[in-house]
Amino acid sequence: MDSRDRNPESHQHIIANVQMYETASGGKKGAAYQGWGCPCLTSLDEPRVGYDAWPDIGDEPLLPGTNRRLRFVFLSPSEAVHAMLQAGRFYLWEGRIIGEATVVTSSLTEDLVRLLEESKIRPDAYNIGSHDASEVYVLKPCSGGWETFYSERGHKNERRIFETEAEACRYFYDWICQSSTTRQR
Repeated sequence: MDSRDRNPESHQHIIANVQMYETASGGKKGAAYQGWGCPCLTSLDEPRVGYDAWPDIGDEPLLPGTNRRLRFVFLSPSEAVHAMLQAGRFYLWEGRIIGEATVVTSSLTEDLVRLLEESKIRPDAYNIGSHDASEVYVLKPCSGGWETFYSERGHKNERRIFETEAEACRYFYDWICQSSTTRQR
């Protein structure tokens, strides 16, 4: 059993669409293989703050100039996953910026979506990760951690803030399942 099996936090990860820069445009000089890692920065502003990450590259090398959807595991998962989700975009660093990535989802929100589907909650009844819709239950990162609310005519009704993604996901699941309007017919 390795340390990841003893620490549930280590199973947190994000899924991101990665664009590796061409070598001629400052990208990586060669391919990256499974086991390669790099710091990921949430901003290009100084001072630069990075989080050590290992993308799950798999059997096919990650080449300069390519685009792929990858799972990222972090050395400090709770802090890094929250920072990446809040930023929405991050940059891969190897002595310079060699690529960038757009966050698609995290492991906890993936699990939440699966639970909502299994519980027959209508997909149009909620929005996870943004506040682009109205008349829906919303779960998204915010400056204080994570927030849940019911979006109605541009207002955030019944807004609650949670320190962790896990707390927010648990509350969101219970909250949305209690509503009589969210079930599929």
